[in-house]
Amino acid sequence: MRIFVKLLGRWAPARLEVFRDVPDNRFRDRGDRGDVPGWVMVTVMTAALVVALMAVAVPQLRDVFTNAIDSVVGNG
Repeated sequence: MRIFVKLLGRWAPARLEVFRDVPDNRFRDRGDRGDVPGWVMVTVMTAALVVALMAVAVPQLRDVFTNAIDSVVGNG
């Protein structure tokens, strides 16, 4: 473990030195809005998929739960 820490201590500062002079472009205004329509489509399609799966799964899950409770209570 000490060897790893020693190697990391020598390797990391050398690698960070390379990135010190790179300009930070994260906050620069590029004039574009990104891929908003794409993300909206993905969100709507995901919601539709969840609704479709729930329409199929809820009745079956309700039956499984009811059968499990009935078997514990002794009504089954």
